[in-house]
Amino acid sequence: MFENFKKQFPDLVLKGNEPLKNHTTFKIGGPAKFFAEVNQTDILKALLTEAKANNIAWTMIGGGSNILASDGGFNGLVIKIIPSEMTIEDKVVKVWAGNYLAVVLQSVLSAGLTGMEFSAGIPGTIGGAVKGNAGTYGEDMSKVVETVNFLDENFAEKIFSKNECGFAYRHSIFKEHLDWLITSVVLKLERGDLEASKKLVMERLQKRTCQPPQPSAGCIFKNIEWTDEIGEKITKLGWELKPEFKTHGKIPTAWIIENLDLKGMTMGKVKISEKHANYLVNTGDATADEVVQLISLVKQKARDEAGIQLHEEVRYLGFE
Repeated sequence: MFENFKKQFPDLVLKGNEPLKNHTTFKIGGPAKFFAEVNQTDILKALLTEAKANNIAWTMIGGGSNILASDGGFNGLVIKIIPSEMTIEDKVVKVWAGNYLAVVLQSVLSAGLTGMEFSAGIPGTIGGAVKGNAGTYGEDMSKVVETVNFLDENFAEKIFSKNECGFAYRHSIFKEHLDWLITSVVLKLERGDLEASKKLVMERLQKRTCQPPQPSAGCIFKNIEWTDEIGEKITKLGWELKPEFKTHGKIPTAWIIENLDLKGMTMGKVKISEKHANYLVNTGDATADEVVQLISLVKQKARDEAGIQLHEEVRYLGFE
């Protein structure tokens, strides 16, 4: 299968039985039956058309963060979107979905543009950041997105404005339609105080050094949205609520896990980080099954002892 693609696209990286642990930040995951690295829309459409014609399941990844790939791998085609073109004209930035968010941030700062300081330290690609509406400090991608180019379920090219993207906390319409694939993004930035922006980026990068150095998928759970009901539950437990939780409208899940005395807990080779409790880290040859078991344990303890339902931020790949 896909043999003709090497002739049609000689630079295309196309492999069989490629270990997904080599392409996820968690360093976990079995083999993908087919694996391709793509940086052009025409190649992407051709691959998808071929997969559909041959009834082959497919999925797409970017930088590999925020993903838990199963030990059994993926019985189909995994398309990895890799870096490609980026253009900056005045305050408008058009960038291919596979470009790393950190590189985009540095590029726009070098061009004298501000507005993306919130993205400092966020791993992965800009396509993934838009899909999950990634952000920090109360700001996210919805602040800077102008339009999003994507392929729909029939691989037709479409464009959505910001208002059509359904942005919400760590969410967009692209999470509801997993067969829609973001191909490029247009950002609208500003010309502000560049030195202040650079200083803010450095400060935020330094703060994010609290993240553990071991392989992980990033934060496993979404933070909890503040409600007075949840505040009352936590107060009854005797936990000391911080005023900023209500002010910011979010309760950090790491704080909840710490108060449940789960920091440092292990399941096989997977551990709840002692540096940041919302990170599960791979201490060496961990399995996806161990991760799933530890996630289940944390959710059960939060539900049974605190009456709080945790929801994963991580994406499961190959578990269907």
